[in-house]
Amino acid sequence: MSAAPDQRGGPAPPISDANLVIRSVGKSFGGITALSECNLEVKAGSITALIGPNGSGKTTLFNCVTGFYRPERGTVKFGAAMLSGLRPNEVVHLGIARTFQITRIFKNMTVLENMIVPVRQLGLRTLFTAGIKGHERERAEALLEFFGIAFLRNEPAGSLSFGQQKLLELAAALMAEPKLLMLDEPAGGLNPVMIDRLTTYIRELNAGGMTFLIIEHNMGFVMQLCEPVIVIHRGHVIASGTSAEVRANPAGDILRGVDLEVELGDFICLIGPNGAGKSTLLRTISGLLKPRRGRILFRERDISGRRPDLLFRDGIAHVPQGRSTFPQMTVWENVLMGAYGLRDQQLVRRGLAQAAELFPIVAEQRHKAAGLLSGGEQKQVEIARAMVTQPTLLLLDEPTLGLEPRAARLVVEKMRVLNELGTAILLVEQNARMGLSAAKRGCILELGTIKLEGRGDHLLNDPQVKQLYLGQAARLNEAGPEDVRGRGVR
Repeated sequence: MSAAPDQRGGPAPPISDANLVIRSVGKSFGGITALSECNLEVKAGSITALIGPNGSGKTTLFNCVTGFYRPERGTVKFGAAMLSGLRPNEVVHLGIARTFQITRIFKNMTVLENMIVPVRQLGLRTLFTAGIKGHERERAEALLEFFGIAFLRNEPAGSLSFGQQKLLELAAALMAEPKLLMLDEPAGGLNPVMIDRLTTYIRELNAGGMTFLIIEHNMGFVMQLCEPVIVIHRGHVIASGTSAEVRANPAGDILRGVDLEVELGDFICLIGPNGAGKSTLLRTISGLLKPRRGRILFRERDISGRRPDLLFRDGIAHVPQGRSTFPQMTVWENVLMGAYGLRDQQLVRRGLAQAAELFPIVAEQRHKAAGLLSGGEQKQVEIARAMVTQPTLLLLDEPTLGLEPRAARLVVEKMRVLNELGTAILLVEQNARMGLSAAKRGCILELGTIKLEGRGDHLLNDPQVKQLYLGQAARLNEAGPEDVRGRGVR
């Protein structure tokens, strides 16, 4: 990895003293209050996280800071400059740049051309009325080299992988030489390898003087990288402090007395806004997180706090959100990782045979590097890997996220087949219509509690569910002896 590029090719700049200070900011849309008396401060040199459920006002706050929205009340100040009322390009000139939850790149332009566009937008020139200047190319090349994508400089941006497009958008934002960089869900949809790379890049940039304000739903990413962590709910800050302090603060609890039963052969779809606690619930069941209180029973035994590897051997498999294949390993090697550490070779052989039968891509592409597969194909490999041990309970976290419709339907059809073969499934799905149509039962999780549950087809016809989850905004931007029961998990 190259050293973090400075602003002009010389020594790294000193940390700016320009704090971002937000005081009593309010913003409404019709009768809906998005921000109410919102107060927070981002100190120069920090990596500050802004977390909270979908609809809590995080992106609205970003838009108020960067000039896309004008606050109705309160003030936004950056250093000595008052930002309220400024246009986005004026805010950028003061030293604030941002990325978006959904990447905004020009897919038919080259990677290098994407790097130059932000500079030309600020300079009121177009890419097509002036050639790429030497200093512009030098900075663009340095940033592309830093992020490890310089070899793609002449490729159409649309041909890049999802993770590479995220890095390109981040690199392009740095062309404006900002003091404060605001990132909206930078880790969303990335595989663990790419998340580790992103974490390293942010730390290096921060060491060179960059201040960050980050919206993120990946709590593992937030807790290892960011300090302080600010929790926003219903438009105002409810908790802030170090990651440890926020974890210990009851106001920041993600799960609040969840009661849920998954019976033998069940298929439950869990829906709700981002930040409601859906992924946290799956991670708690699979042992990646420990509940503060309550119990989790599996096969009538309390497994609260049990290690993930032991739970995997007990019969609970977890396919996390985002990409989790090993991109440099072959498809077959990825599937074999599902049997790592198991001694029952007969069980492994049966599991591998079933995985190959249910997911033909495992046999057809067995020698191909997993990183060369499409998103839908990689997700099939991840599920096949989880099924090698023939688990009793399969936890699936947003398996269709980022997939084109045909690939998403194929993944859902594979889930139905697995369920028909006897595997109980607990599915978290952001496409409410697709998830509830596939599942036998559905649950709606809001603010860490289950608000509504019932048969999937009944929930599809529930007026409240239709209004909140099945409209155009439905794509949320966020037993017996073998059962699992959650008792007041928190």
